[in-house]
Amino acid sequence: MVNPLPFDVLRDQCDITIAIDVSATKDGKNKSEIPPSYEILFSAFQIMQSSIVNGKLLADQPDVHIKTNIRGVRVHDFIKLDVIYKEAKPCKEELKMKLKKLLAI
Repeated sequence: MVNPLPFDVLRDQCDITIAIDVSATKDGKNKSEIPPSYEILFSAFQIMQSSIVNGKLLADQPDVHIKTNIRGVRVHDFIKLDVIYKEAKPCKEELKMKLKKLLAI
């Protein structure tokens, strides 16, 4: 919860650090009714994690940073690994391109 993109933990042990942010973004559904309290709590966690990542990236950058466009997955939806993987898969080409450039291949 306090380090949602932990690339800094491995920096001293790696030649190249790659950070792939799989944090979900808000669905963007405009609901006119008041959301239940659990939805407010999950939204607050997403906002908190996003703020932590943004602040962290201002202070330090990984060698490669990829931000995915995952929707409909909340902070504690670990069981949705297949959805996260599927929605992050389009970033594979971006990762390849950035690695080639970094390694000058």
